[in-house]
Amino acid sequence: LINEKNKLEERLDTFKKQINSLISEKNELNEKLDKVNIQVEDSKRQLTENITEINTLKMMLKDLDLSKDSIYNLLKIKKGFEIPIFAILKEVLDAKINSSKKRWINISHNKLIPVCNALSNYIVSPKILIPFLSQVSLVNNTKEGFSKQKDLKTGQFIVSINGVIWRWDGFVNEKREGKEKWMIHKSRLANLDIIFHKTQDNVKLNMKNKDQLSSKIMNLEKKEFDFKLKTESLYSQINDISLQINEIKEKNLDTKSDLAKLDEKLN
Repeated sequence: LINEKNKLEERLDTFKKQINSLISEKNELNEKLDKVNIQVEDSKRQLTENITEINTLKMMLKDLDLSKDSIYNLLKIKKGFEIPIFAILKEVLDAKINSSKKRWINISHNKLIPVCNALSNYIVSPKILIPFLSQVSLVNNTKEGFSKQKDLKTGQFIVSINGVIWRWDGFVNEKREGKEKWMIHKSRLANLDIIFHKTQDNVKLNMKNKDQLSSKIMNLEKKEFDFKLKTESLYSQINDISLQINEIKEKNLDTKSDLAKLDEKLN
C-alpha cells in the first residue's frame, strides 16, 4: 500500500507541474489576446473613421457635378502639388478629351521651348495636356515668380506652390478662389482608398489572430480542467490508501498491545 501511495503521489506531483505549466502558458496567451483585442478595436475604429471621411469627401466631390470622363477625374497628382495644378488647370477641369463641347482637338505643335521645373513633372495626365503643362514652370515663392516672369516666352506660365500665376504677357493672378480644396480632396480620397484596404486587411488579420488565440486558450483550459479532475481522483485514491494504512497501523498497535498483556500474564 505504501508503494502504491508513493506512486500515486509521484503522479500527483507530475499533474501539478503540468497544471502549472498550462496555467503559465494560458496567462501568456491571455496577455497576447489582450494586445490583439486592442489592435482589433483600434483597426475597427480607424476603419470607421476612414469610411466616414471617404463618404464625406465623396459627397463633397459630388457637388462638383463632374463627368467621370472629365480631365479632373483623369489626373493623378503627386501629393503636395494639388494647389498649383488646380490653379493652372481650373478652367479645363470639366473638359473632356473628346465628344464634348469643351474638349481638345489634335493639332501639330511647333517645337516647344522647355521651361525649368515643368509642372508636367508632378502629374500623370492625358497626353493632350503635356504640351501645355510642359510650358508651366513651378516655383517655390512669389519672389521667384516675379523675378522669372520677364524671361517667359510666348505661351509660357509660372505657377507657385501656393497657386499664384504669372503669364508671359505680364498678367499676374494672386487671387485665391478657395476651390483648390477640390484637388486636395481628390488626392486625399485616392490615398484614403489605399489606407482603407490596408486597414481592412489589418482588421481581418487581427480577427484571425484573435480567433486562433481564443481557440488555443480554450484547448488549454480544457486540458487544465481534465488534469484537475485527474488530480482530484488521485487525492481521493491517496486518501483512501492513507486510511487503509492507518487502519493497519492501528490493528498492529492493538496486536502489539495484546501481546504485551499476554506476556505480562505469562510472566
